[in-house]
Amino acid sequence: MSKLVKTYSSALVSLDALLVTVELSVSKGFNISMVGLPDAAVRESLSRVYTACDSSGAHPKSYKTVINLSPGDVRKEGTVFDLPIAVALLAANEIIPEEPLANFVMAGELSLDGYYGTRAEVQRGYRAKRKRPRSCRRQRSRGVWCRIAQRGDRLSRRKS
Repeated sequence: MSKLVKTYSSALVSLDALLVTVELSVSKGFNISMVGLPDAAVRESLSRVYTACDSSGAHPKSYKTVINLSPGDVRKEGTVFDLPIAVALLAANEIIPEEPLANFVMAGELSLDGYYGTRAEVQRGYRAKRKRPRSCRRQRSRGVWCRIAQRGDRLSRRKS
């Protein structure tokens, strides 16, 4: 079993937002690695993501997981990559559908119980959404996933 999932987020560079592609690959094995110049907070996101998914009732399997944050020459800082990594992990484990993910730019920090929030990220989301790859822009955009003023959203598995 090998699966690659892409989601999108953004990194703040000065006053501008740079689109970041979050690629997550799962295959047989038990190793987890993250590449693409993540800082300590981004590397720590793996523990938050697995715990938040587990607490929310979505139980991703333990596979060899490689997470690439591209472009690789820009330092990624902060906890806003928790949500796109979690969503990619759930899609790679076929817990949620992968198809609509290219339509969103995501930013959010996860707590251990699955709730998420960010600081006011309007600039991050708006600018990064406009910089999506052309293959994504051709599709009808559905928006930006980020919390701005409300609390209480929970990352959860919805049963059909």
